[in-house]
Amino acid sequence: MEVADAWRGATGRIEDAAQLVFVTDFRQLAPDIDIRLFGDSMDDLRAVSAAVETELAGYPGVLEVANSFREGKEELSVSLTDSGAALGLTLSDVGRQVRQAFYGEEAQRVQRGEDDLRVMVRYPAHARRSLESLQSLHVRTPTGTYVPFRTVAQGEWGRGTQLIERVDSVRSVNVSAKVDLNQTSGNAVLDAMAPFLNATFDANPGLGYEIESNRAVRETVASAGP
Repeated sequence: MEVADAWRGATGRIEDAAQLVFVTDFRQLAPDIDIRLFGDSMDDLRAVSAAVETELAGYPGVLEVANSFREGKEELSVSLTDSGAALGLTLSDVGRQVRQAFYGEEAQRVQRGEDDLRVMVRYPAHARRSLESLQSLHVRTPTGTYVPFRTVAQGEWGRGTQLIERVDSVRSVNVSAKVDLNQTSGNAVLDAMAPFLNATFDANPGLGYEIESNRAVRETVASAGP
């Protein structure tokens, strides 16, 4: 535990890391606390899992709090305007040209020994991160003329579809953590959290929760049978 603590302290916070776990023994990989939230509404699961995560992180001795809810990757969404359709453009036409500008179009291939190198033509890196560059893009119409992107289409950055985990066909999110056994235990933290969990889920009747360790015990007993 001391080695893991020193390692954790020396590493610090890693930007955009989805989860960070420090172990000195593979037997420590399982979290000491694992709360599964389930329900149909992704918005409710997002909000309540964030609240549970924040509450859990506030208890002394709780480490490496993790939330399995994952937002989709940032992506560019393009839609065709009525003006664009009137010029004979389709969403596929515009999307292909936007992709060529931002992802790139293969200009040629160069054989270098056993390697096959592709030469791509595209906007420079700084321009590919800006909607202003998209607005200044000129789109080729079916007649061969070029018109500004902003006159035929609209674009905006957004998040793609979330990674949705399901257990027994129900949408689920896990909030988990390790504990410093010199300060507390998983059961002690869960006992202290009980009023918060009960109040939170009473206020969100479309959601439920269970402690994963308890679920595992129930399933083991059920599988053993009489």
